[in-house]
Amino acid sequence: MGLIDEFIAVIPDAIVSKSKTVRISGEDKPRELVKAHMMKLTYADIEHVLEELKAHGERIRKKPQYILSMLYHSPMELNAHCINWVRSDEERKGGRPWIKNS
Repeated sequence: MGLIDEFIAVIPDAIVSKSKTVRISGEDKPRELVKAHMMKLTYADIEHVLEELKAHGERIRKKPQYILSMLYHSPMELNAHCINWVRSDEERKGGRPWIKNS
C-alpha cells in the first residue's frame, strides 16, 4: 500500500467516525473539529505531509495515527515552514530593507 492509499484510508475514517472525539497527537479532539480540518486540506498540505513522511528516517509504528496527526497539523506547520524559508532567504540576501535597524 502506497502513501497516497494510506491517506485515502485515514482521511475518510476521521471524517465519518461515529465517535465524538478523534485522538490526535495523544489528545482527544472533537470529531467535528477534526472533520473541519480534514475538509480544509489543500493539495499543498497533502504534498507537504508526503514530503515529510518520505524524509522521515525512523520506522513509524502507528502509521495511520501518525499520518492523521500530520494531516491535522499540516496547515499550521506548512505556514511556519514557509515563513522560515522566506526569513532565511531574506537574511541570506542581506536582510529586510523595509525594517530600519536602530
